[in-house]
Amino acid sequence: MRLFLAAGGAVALALGWNFTQMPMAMGICVVLLTVAMLCILLAEGSLLPRMAMTALTMLMAASYPHLARGMVEARSGFFLVLAMLLVYCDWRPIALGAALAIAYHIATNDLAGVASANTQLKHHEAMRSIADVVGISIQATIEIWIAIKARPDARTVKSQRGGAAHGEGFEGQADKTEVNPSVAANTSLTSHARNQ
Repeated sequence: MRLFLAAGGAVALALGWNFTQMPMAMGICVVLLTVAMLCILLAEGSLLPRMAMTALTMLMAASYPHLARGMVEARSGFFLVLAMLLVYCDWRPIALGAALAIAYHIATNDLAGVASANTQLKHHEAMRSIADVVGISIQATIEIWIAIKARPDARTVKSQRGGAAHGEGFEGQADKTEVNPSVAANTSLTSHARNQ
């Protein structure tokens, strides 16, 4: 996630350069990357850095539409960040990321509605935000399910570690591998023929 956040900073700088908002992009990158490094240095290996990196990466994605001066395509960063959070194999960062993305869409929709007197624009912004919120919810639900299924429970990990230390397999059974002598001889002859 560190590299992903750094890549997100590069995207923010590129958007800032392209849309003449470089000071804002540089400020966002410096603040978010500094906070990320402090979280990593202070609490690496715990849940805190994972949650902090999730929040910081979502904030980076939230900066894209603003740096791109409202370009709708810049909102796709939220979906990409949610997909990358599956790397953690933990449902909590995914749930936090989805909650932050949904809160962003609700907040920006309300701000756009207040700022505009045009009722058609309000309706258009509301429908776009609703579609994004539904998409984020569906994606987060699927990813949480995958993360829960992919993460081994503590008993499985303990039995695998204990079994491996005693020369046992994953099910706790002794690892008894029998080699067919004719197969071993054929393998030996094949490898000998390749070498010549």
